[in-house]
Amino acid sequence: MSADAKPRRAIVDVDDRGRVSLARFGFRSMQVVIDPTDDGGLVVHPAVALTPAEAAHYRDPEAVRLLEQAFASAREGRLTPLRLRSEPPAEGDTGGA
Repeated sequence: MSADAKPRRAIVDVDDRGRVSLARFGFRSMQVVIDPTDDGGLVVHPAVALTPAEAAHYRDPEAVRLLEQAFASAREGRLTPLRLRSEPPAEGDTGGA
């Protein structure tokens, strides 16, 4: 097995506080969701935290479609630089469209 390969199956020790290390499976410095199975096993999935607004966005099919459209435009090189409100205007910028 190469140094980067993750074992498909391993016996791990559970310490007296109920902890195990998942590092050998590539789980380091991250959050995970653990789903118990009917037979007493556990399924571990990488997880990310979202704000309520982000979660609402991903539940809105139209918002997801628009985001995918924006990503496609960016991949095709169709980009428009925008100035953040916190940035000073560029010289000669009148602020209008």
